[in-house]
Amino acid sequence: MNRNWLTTKVWLGTPDVNVSDQETPDQYSTFLGDSPVFLENVSVNPDDIRCGNCNSYCRFLLQCYAPIEGDESKERALYIWACHDQACRRSSKSVICLRGVQVVQYSKQETEPPKKAPAEEVSKPTKINPFTSSSSSTTKASNPFSSSFSSPNPFALSSQPSSPCPDPPKDEKHLIKTQNSFAAMALTGANKNPETKNSSSDKVYVDAQNMPIHPQVTTTYDYPMIPKFPGMFLTLDSEYLPKSLKAKEMKKGSSSLKIQETMDSYGNWDNESYEKSPAVYEKAFRNFTDLISHNPTQCVRYERGGKPLLSSSRDTVGKMFNNADPYTNTLPVCSLCKSPRIFEMQLMPYSISVLDDEVAEWSTILVATCSVDCRPPLNKYQVGYAKEWVGIQWE
Repeated sequence: MNRNWLTTKVWLGTPDVNVSDQETPDQYSTFLGDSPVFLENVSVNPDDIRCGNCNSYCRFLLQCYAPIEGDESKERALYIWACHDQACRRSSKSVICLRGVQVVQYSKQETEPPKKAPAEEVSKPTKINPFTSSSSSTTKASNPFSSSFSSPNPFALSSQPSSPCPDPPKDEKHLIKTQNSFAAMALTGANKNPETKNSSSDKVYVDAQNMPIHPQVTTTYDYPMIPKFPGMFLTLDSEYLPKSLKAKEMKKGSSSLKIQETMDSYGNWDNESYEKSPAVYEKAFRNFTDLISHNPTQCVRYERGGKPLLSSSRDTVGKMFNNADPYTNTLPVCSLCKSPRIFEMQLMPYSISVLDDEVAEWSTILVATCSVDCRPPLNKYQVGYAKEWVGIQWE
């Protein structure tokens, strides 16, 4: 057991193997590039993936299988597209995220599943929730060549060796439970914020499960032919960080981990003169690069209801998450059910190298989703898609 490392509640997606004719993704996969695999092969409306700046189709960046633990009523995935036009590379409307939902119908008469023949059980594919504690042992084997990309990671410290693969710490004294999760604060703040309340002219009708009721989608769509980035599967595992990392900086990287402040190698930045210098030197950016350096090939950070790792606290997006009042949720509410949104995941700069994207100029792409995970309008296969909030921080 390695006591020099601590685990957070953040899940990291790192490169695994290339998408190929022999290795093809399905709707339960998490991967970068290539083409999306929609739930039950039900395509999104092509008009929903047009750039908000130039109206051209966006290129596909990421599919993330993201079931909510304990909710067996539906399958769930997040899909992200980004415009590849040079003129849109710094447009806040150039990135789109859709949340895919497939409602699973269960018979009320079935109290337990019927007993199946052994052969039938062997042939049935196993669906894995990547965000449970058992997922790390069931993911694909690591690709030994996954870190050898042509484009170097601009946020990795070249002089620092890659972090070892520590044994998961078993001493629970290293972990201190969060007193107030970001999700709880977001929900509390949303109730205080008058902008989140429904007006009389904007009523939302719900069913017995308190889910919004929408007319059934009867139109079917074909996914358009769009240029593709090279595809890469991602392996999901817990984030490990050095025990010596300063507690004050750790709180900014994850709402789930609080460590007793210790001496660390980064020194004290509180009174240094470069605090008011350009954004590249600001403390949030230094914290961003320092945390990435411990897991330099991370492409995705996932912590639904957590707090994102910001590359800046001074831009519009950074200020939304660094509000002076922690109980005020400044994220836009869900357009379908008017519930508050909470942070769920973010794309990290190493993704740009994996995708070999010569246009992208973002440092991180953040996604916030409906806190109650409401049902969008569904088709006859009980599949639907909802557009979620995207925040972009630029280099």
